Amino acid sequence: MKNLRLLCAAAAALTSSLALGACTPDMPVSVDRTMSPQAEAATGAVQTNLLVKGVADVVTITSLAANHGTCVLTAAAVSLPYTLKAGDVLQAQANCADPVLEVETSLGTWTFTFPHIVQYFT
Repeated sequence: MKNLRLLCAAAAALTSSLALGACTPDMPVSVDRTMSPQAEAATGAVQTNLLVKGVADVVTITSLAANHGTCVLTAAAVSLPYTLKAGDVLQAQANCADPVLEVETSLGTWTFTFPHIVQYFT
């Protein structure tokens, strides 16, 4: 079942909308990834923006980790735990190009991987 959830997360990232009905019942959050070439050019460092979106009616994010803690992850202007309602977004930045993001929530722990860049900021 968890593999199905990961597949659904990948499908959501690819399509930008979750159209697979089997994906929605258990997953309390979705995550999209964007990269900013301008930020990388300006700082010389890779910066990945992660958008954690509430899917469940209410979910509390208790922990975020990228690459088992080896990738520095910052969540701007918030402290954890952080509660999201459906549709709310928590934005975080990672200093690595291909983070494996682990999101610990009040409804379980979820791991997200990203096969490709979802969108570039211009």
